[in-house]
Amino acid sequence: MDYRWFFDSNGVYNPGLSVASLLYSSVMYYTGSVSINGSEYKNSVGMAEYFGMKDVENIRLRDYYTDNNVTDVTFGHRSVTYNGVTKEIMLMAIKGTSGVIEEWSSNFDVGEIATFDQTPDWCTPKIHKGFDITSQRIMRLADDYAARHGINGSNTSYWITGHSRGGAVANIIGAYYEYQGRNSFTYTFAAPNTTLDYTAGYYKSIFNVVNKDDFVTYLPVENWGYYKYGRTASASISSEYSGQFKSLTGVKYSAQGESGRNTTINAVSKIISGDPRVELYSYDGASKTVNRTFWSDSTRATYLKKIPDCAAVYSENTLSGSRKAFWGSKFTSVQAPAFLLQLLASVMAGKTSYADYVAIDVASKYEPAKYALAATAIAGITKPHYTESYYVLSKNLTAGDFR
Repeated sequence: MDYRWFFDSNGVYNPGLSVASLLYSSVMYYTGSVSINGSEYKNSVGMAEYFGMKDVENIRLRDYYTDNNVTDVTFGHRSVTYNGVTKEIMLMAIKGTSGVIEEWSSNFDVGEIATFDQTPDWCTPKIHKGFDITSQRIMRLADDYAARHGINGSNTSYWITGHSRGGAVANIIGAYYEYQGRNSFTYTFAAPNTTLDYTAGYYKSIFNVVNKDDFVTYLPVENWGYYKYGRTASASISSEYSGQFKSLTGVKYSAQGESGRNTTINAVSKIISGDPRVELYSYDGASKTVNRTFWSDSTRATYLKKIPDCAAVYSENTLSGSRKAFWGSKFTSVQAPAFLLQLLASVMAGKTSYADYVAIDVASKYEPAKYALAATAIAGITKPHYTESYYVLSKNLTAGDFR
């Protein structure tokens, strides 16, 4: 760790800062540890204090908010003088998805534009709703933290980092801060796409590290118009660094092939044909209808119980016919495309089993995407998404890899 990095240009990729950022992003999950000079650090607070940060705090947004748009953030700061110039370095390390249904549901909620004016904290309509709301909340906490600890923004460098969901939120905060003229250094890992702003690539202080094998980084899909802010370096662990991954972890690297991944991306792309903020939440069209016959109240109840609440809000259901008739009763469900995405969110959170995912009917328009996602998103985002994979990439990427 070399705090002189923050006296260099924030528009030039710094491999050392990238590795340090990845390590902070890793320990935000609380499930592993980072070894430094023979000592183990199992959380970002201990690691930040080891590197001389003061007033380190880890804040859980779920202690303040009861909706889905939450995560954890660690703040810390340190005053550094170099060549006669003094700067305050303020760390903002943001946690990725921890497996809870609220965060997964937020990950798949790009936002219905019709509700924008009635949605507090969704401040920019072109930005993914779940990520934008979370970023707004963290920025308010950051301002409060700075005020409490006497941090003056005029001589402060903001160090922003996160992995996966945390990377998406960091990506957005980095864009807001650069737009505001703040001196920020943003490094993201495995970040999903965040914005419909086609100028997003012009931001210079944001560096996104992407494993080409990692399906998470392709969502929401580019065919819907989504991008990441800043510059991105994409490399494949399977093609270039699988040996380094095994040396680091002791585990053989495996990932879905490019062909299968592209098949899934194409299938997901086709579930809508217009503005995702409209089409994902639209019930119009016969191809969005599911018909099913139940032979008893109990079979119907068992089936409906399998549908997670986060998905059920995106279906309109009707029941016709007598349930006691010999031919059973007809059940009709009209599903907005968001139904499929929220069903997937429930699977990723471990709330819906793979067997139930297969058993739950989706509209014919979504079926190709449903089964493609079963192979890719459910079975194919383990090792490619690991923070260890991104550690390997950070150790190998150079400034010339970013576009």
